[in-house]
Amino acid sequence: MFQVSKWPVWGCAWWEDRGRALWTWLGTDHDQVKILFAVIAALYILWEYHDKQVEYRVSKTYDFQVRLASNELQKARLDLNLLLISNKPAIDAAGSGGSDLIASLVHSNQMERNVLLLADFYSQVADCSKLNLCELDVACQAFREPVIAFRNNFYPLFDKWKKDWGNDFIAEPFEYFRTSCSESRSWKEWLTGWLNICHIFG
Repeated sequence: MFQVSKWPVWGCAWWEDRGRALWTWLGTDHDQVKILFAVIAALYILWEYHDKQVEYRVSKTYDFQVRLASNELQKARLDLNLLLISNKPAIDAAGSGGSDLIASLVHSNQMERNVLLLADFYSQVADCSKLNLCELDVACQAFREPVIAFRNNFYPLFDKWKKDWGNDFIAEPFEYFRTSCSESRSWKEWLTGWLNICHIFG
């Protein structure tokens, strides 16, 4: 095995000395060399597999972004946004009753289907991320803020439906994106995630 080096640890001579010792050790044990290259090959295969998995998850997440821009979902989202924008003075004037006014406006304009359509879509995105079929970092960037704003704007409507039908249609995606995207992650995890994304789209 390796002998203690006479060179300073961080000097160039130390690294050269260690390199020679390693090369000598490998040269005297062919089985060790075979094992080393087998390990390197296995690690490479695992990295390739991981890379393909990340690419697949990012692609699945991007598919959801494309779907959100599709005719039906885009129209539902734009109609609801226009409803809020066109009635902003009345909503602001209502003060604490603004949320109830929004629910009333949705009902009077027969836009409940729009709300349910988007709630179902956001639930699908959350489920995809939970099952690790979608890339969480990408999903958070694309959907976290829209989901939270959507739930907050139409909360009284969802609360009424929960009382009527026992189902809070937005609770699951709202809680998932609110907590999962806010969890403390190490800088290495963030860097790895974004490097994976850059590698795929770069």
